[in-house]
Amino acid sequence: MKQIATIIAFLAFGFSASAQSANGRTADMATMKDGKVILTNAGTMSELKKDFTSANGTIFKPDGSVILNTGVADKLKEGQSMTLDGRKIEVAPTVEMPASPIKK
Repeated sequence: MKQIATIIAFLAFGFSASAQSANGRTADMATMKDGKVILTNAGTMSELKKDFTSANGTIFKPDGSVILNTGVADKLKEGQSMTLDGRKIEVAPTVEMPASPIKK
């Protein structure tokens, strides 16, 4: 019984909490991390080195500046994320899963 409770707790709290789209893959977004913009696009992550224009016309700049397709300017702060269509989102940090406490 104790093992079942441990398994339930492990499953409830141990999963990674990253932004995912409805189809289960990582969402396309830009994130300010350690003063750099990290772009996640089509499942790949890379540091943004030059301006990037998304499909809807939103422009992301390496310094975190964003020009929405409406012309409104914004800027990502440390730890903030924005979808490629210009919506700010909250992304929980990824949690490493601990080794399983269940003995085989």
